[in-house]
Amino acid sequence: METTIDLKKSISNKRLTYKSGVERTDFPIMLFCSIIMIGLALILLVTKFKVMPIPVLLLVIGFISWMMANVILFNTLVKVIGIDINNNRSDIICVLNEYFNLNLFDNNQTIIREIRSSGFIHWGRIITVLLDDNSVYINIKTLGRADGISPFHGFTNYLKCKRIEKQFLQLQHTKVKI
Repeated sequence: METTIDLKKSISNKRLTYKSGVERTDFPIMLFCSIIMIGLALILLVTKFKVMPIPVLLLVIGFISWMMANVILFNTLVKVIGIDINNNRSDIICVLNEYFNLNLFDNNQTIIREIRSSGFIHWGRIITVLLDDNSVYINIKTLGRADGISPFHGFTNYLKCKRIEKQFLQLQHTKVKI
């Protein structure tokens, strides 16, 4: 797993950043380059035979676009503006407990992290929440075999973060009305 999260640097970069100074960017960059090379090889193969099957070309372009989105959204933090740090902390814990069926407790922390190891029939996950004065930053990563971080779920994890943001804002909105 990664080392300690650098809270200030992560918030300013809007990406998870670790105190060790060494980010795990080698695998996503390598993956990105290999996907581009595979895509170019397929395009050259298709054009060499002078047969341009549009569905195959669209499939390759779609796959490459999906993988690029995964690499870009791999460590991205979703920022949510809240009321204040105490309300934000209690509300995000409530939303995470409901959304993922967890048992997190409010311990006045500024970094909330929940790690579920992968098992025989399920993917693992790392949920990271950073709290600032009036903002909440959310990131989810999927763990695959041997609890290695999967770069293939960046886009779907980003969408999960957006759904959590929506539930969090609804909960905060009901508090403001009361």
